[in-house]
Amino acid sequence: MREGVLIALPAAFLFSALAFPIFIKRMHFLQYGQQIREDGPAEHAIKAGTPTMGGALFVTVTIAICLITGGLLPILLAVLFLLLSCGLIGFIDDYLKVVRRQSLGLKARSKLAGEAAVAIIFLAILKMIGQYSSVIWVPIFNTEIDLGLTYP
Repeated sequence: MREGVLIALPAAFLFSALAFPIFIKRMHFLQYGQQIREDGPAEHAIKAGTPTMGGALFVTVTIAICLITGGLLPILLAVLFLLLSCGLIGFIDDYLKVVRRQSLGLKARSKLAGEAAVAIIFLAILKMIGQYSSVIWVPIFNTEIDLGLTYP
């Protein structure tokens, strides 16, 4: 498992880095660019038209490579669920910006609520597969402390 992850993460980064120029050209062609608010700071104007949805490429590549090299271990699937869920929130945010042709996608409240729900589900999954612990190790004192309910 560790060898698979040690291969998967650099491979996903490398493949994404190589694929991003093609992805950016495609997003420019489709005119999926960043919209800038007119009442925003003048410095933000240079971001106008910057391709959006770059996370979609990174998430897709990372999930594919992790599944190929890492196997279907429960902890890996839990982490991929987290990556996919947060990526989906980002995709929806960017998609709304593109469709509406505005700089505003999801409201901050909606993004935060979605991320909190994903975090709670992720912690529940970790608990179900036995990968959750409320015990932390304090290396300075070489001791473990059980934080109990105060630790998410």
